[in-house]
Amino acid sequence: MKKSLIKKTVLLAGVAAAVSITSALAVTVPVQVTAATTVSNLPANFNVLQFTLLRPWEMDVAPSFAISSSPTSDTLLVNVQNTMPALEISDTNIPPNIGLSWFYYCNGLSFTYSQTSPNIATVTFSGMINASQPGTGVTCQCKGSTCSTTSTLPATRKVVMQ
Repeated sequence: MKKSLIKKTVLLAGVAAAVSITSALAVTVPVQVTAATTVSNLPANFNVLQFTLLRPWEMDVAPSFAISSSPTSDTLLVNVQNTMPALEISDTNIPPNIGLSWFYYCNGLSFTYSQTSPNIATVTFSGMINASQPGTGVTCQCKGSTCSTTSTLPATRKVVMQ
């Protein structure tokens, strides 16, 4: 009888911990982002440019919005795990690259969110994509309460087929 009660208690505690962890991971916050890109030398077939907030360890449908050289603002409701601001450029029309996206994110830049004060960031991507090494030539800079740094940082490219 005691073993059964102990097993039920341990099982119940495990379920409660799993629910607690899942709830903590699903916390969302609003973040007001203004973003722009002046990146040049884009491949001709890469015609969709977006600001995207990625998670460091997975490629999921991330919160995003279209950007251009003119600053564009949007308020995103994001999971607090989406901390990596990135420039996403995608090919949506030309075979064989339909669905191919390049994500340029800056190592050392992340968003840190507050539950009590406004989360605000202005992110600018600039530079020229190096045609012989397309993963280089892009930098980003972030200003605002959500930015972990205001330094201009070089971007790293990640290629994803969606």
